[in-house]
Amino acid sequence: MKLAGPSSLPVLFGWVVLCSTLLLCASPAWTRDTDPLRRPDTPEDKLEEIVVTARKREESLQEAPISITTFPAAWLRQQSIREFNQLSMSTPGVRIESVPGAGNTSQVTIRGISQPDFLVTSDPSVGIYLDGIYSPRLQAANLALLDVERIEVLRGPQGTLYGKNTPAGAIRILSTRPDGKLGGWARVGYGSDQRIEASTALGFPLLGAEGETLAGRIALLSSHRDGRVDSRTTLLPDGTLRRGGGDLGDDQSRALKLALRWQPSDSIELLARGYRMRERNRSGNPAILTAYEPRTVTSQVVDASLIDTEFLQEIAARGDTDDVFLSLSPKDDSDALGGSLEASWNLPLGTLSYLGGLRSLALSRRADLDGSPIEIASSDERIKSRQSSHELQLTGDLTKGRIAYTVGLFHFAERASDENQSAFSTAFAGIGAQNVGHLVSKIRSYAAYGQVNVALTNRLSVTGGIRSTYERRSISRRVELCSRFLGPDCLPLVDTDTDSLDSNGILVLRAGGGHRRFDAVSWLAGVEYRPSSDMLLYAKASRGYRTGGFNGRATSASQLRPFQEEFNTSYEIGLKSEWFDQRARANLSAYYSKYKDQQSVSIEQVETGIATIVRNGGSADISGGELELLLRPIPTLQLGATVAVNYFRATSGILSGGIQSLSNGLPGPTQTSDPLNAPILMYTLSADWQVGEYRLGRLGLRLDWLYQSTNEGSPNNGFSVARKIDPRLPGCGQFAPAEQNCEIVPSTSDNVAQGAYGILNARLTFELSDWNADISLFARNLLDRKYFSGGIDLGAEAGLGVVVRSPGPRRFVGLEVTYRFGGQ
Repeated sequence: MKLAGPSSLPVLFGWVVLCSTLLLCASPAWTRDTDPLRRPDTPEDKLEEIVVTARKREESLQEAPISITTFPAAWLRQQSIREFNQLSMSTPGVRIESVPGAGNTSQVTIRGISQPDFLVTSDPSVGIYLDGIYSPRLQAANLALLDVERIEVLRGPQGTLYGKNTPAGAIRILSTRPDGKLGGWARVGYGSDQRIEASTALGFPLLGAEGETLAGRIALLSSHRDGRVDSRTTLLPDGTLRRGGGDLGDDQSRALKLALRWQPSDSIELLARGYRMRERNRSGNPAILTAYEPRTVTSQVVDASLIDTEFLQEIAARGDTDDVFLSLSPKDDSDALGGSLEASWNLPLGTLSYLGGLRSLALSRRADLDGSPIEIASSDERIKSRQSSHELQLTGDLTKGRIAYTVGLFHFAERASDENQSAFSTAFAGIGAQNVGHLVSKIRSYAAYGQVNVALTNRLSVTGGIRSTYERRSISRRVELCSRFLGPDCLPLVDTDTDSLDSNGILVLRAGGGHRRFDAVSWLAGVEYRPSSDMLLYAKASRGYRTGGFNGRATSASQLRPFQEEFNTSYEIGLKSEWFDQRARANLSAYYSKYKDQQSVSIEQVETGIATIVRNGGSADISGGELELLLRPIPTLQLGATVAVNYFRATSGILSGGIQSLSNGLPGPTQTSDPLNAPILMYTLSADWQVGEYRLGRLGLRLDWLYQSTNEGSPNNGFSVARKIDPRLPGCGQFAPAEQNCEIVPSTSDNVAQGAYGILNARLTFELSDWNADISLFARNLLDRKYFSGGIDLGAEAGLGVVVRSPGPRRFVGLEVTYRFGGQ
């Protein structure tokens, strides 16, 4: 695979250093107490020490033998990070993007492993934890960044301490804790697309001096953004085409966070949290038609009198990221409500803690799946999820701290429902197909785990851990399939001997009471060696997995079958080091992973038309490395760089969303080595310097550059299709029986491949010291680089004739003012 762009690294970095030097030479001196990057007890010319809790205990980032990137609150503010997806800007080997057609659903990929489907029956490969509570659904994640104290991104399998659904890694979002001091901050901002945002946080004491006994905290957010993409055409009910349909991308968000900390004694602490998040999104990540292939099922059945075919081909040829041409008005609304209770009790043997949480999620989504003014395919979906979790944990040290241990019990339960109506409209020549699905999924999961670290000497220690998880899943699925020919009567699209028809001729699939048990063991073994106080060497082997489930998109009884767990066994070596008296930091890791039984998603032409199938598709070897550098050559300048290299090689089966065989038992396709949503090379560069102190305040400037090499696609684009073995024989058309001389072939991902690109962010901040306020002018994607974040190929082989892609965020320029009060 060709890699374009690495040669720009030394040029850009040299430019950054040159600009910083010129600015520094022209600036007044910068004193220690004016540097906002430093803690009060941190010398001005040294890097700040960062404390993490990734291993369920407080420790220095440089002492934790894991691949972890941490984002403190100050860094999030300096980067103008407001959305969950923006975290990948400075995280090596991590991609976080919106799902095509879904503005408030995130898609996370770490080290080449991602989630191909987002139905409630499919869990992610990256565990997301909000204040320690696991969230299996990645909707409404953006609003969780309100009043955040720290974010930790853990790369590699985390199956021992965090359990199932972490074969790629985990992301921990930690909200600010009440500290008992009266104070807080308020922020207002205005930016591109008429974006207006206002947020605030306030901490306050309730009992005791400075809230030592009882303290609280509240945070609020309200934001609005106008549409950023023009909808140029709409297909009216009478079949005529209307040019011009308004903007897409309107977004209205509201969020509230509450926290209450009670410490009745020195050994007992209780922390209660609650949040309410609401988002109304008019397709902030719309699907755009980028290819139209007329010699397909679409062109054969579409009535030419209903659509201007030349105009449709012109739309596809443009592939414009500014304009979309849809047949309906999409939306993506979500409401999340949750709370948690954390209790800790210091005992002679250690700290006994309990963490329990509740969460409910309601999602309403309407999407134009084909991205064209023809009503080829659309979806209207409503998702509801209610979950609860309980974790009891004991952590402590034995033999004067030489043995550190963590043991715990965990329980998780979820009930989720999905009502989905997918339709092929009457824009087809007299044919209207409709799939109405009702799905209920129930999960109960239990786990017991333990991890211990033993210091053999002052320099050498070993770590071991194991976790056993048992899970029971059940599914109830009801599907109605209807095809309308020459009037209102319904005719079945499938063999009536397989499934049953009701009195109106509608196929009804009932699978109530279906259940399956899943269990797995995940483990960790490692060794750590400290040659000096500034250096840590480690090697470890770990195993994580993603739980199995059911094909929630089944349209026939044969498709409603369970798929098994997928596993990732990873071997990693790493170095953490600080140099030049803590003025430079270099963290390096290299890994090799055996990725087995991947849960692949395929879009196939079957006897019922087009179906989405989930199977354990194949295995792969993944290898790569990550480097994080941080340098403070002088007190006023901090430079940073990250590099991630990831190689993905399929060893069996089909990894790019393919399958092994259809229900007729035909052999599967040959393997492919194209990784999904995993560029071979990613790197970032950053420069943060304090220009100087002036009469009114202090000036700072930050630049960030992100580069990624060619990306073969996204987890949503891969599929396999059935086609004829011999063109002279009866074929595998959309409505033909699957057993008629068919073979299975993988679809190529060339139509949705994204070439190499780079993005530049910038932020200029003027700190008004006398007013405790900051004024910041910032830009994301300053060079306005056009690129696509993902796509779905439903072209000739899939039978719909269209290829849709979702544009990445365009240039955004904003101005914000932050006011701090009460010493915050």
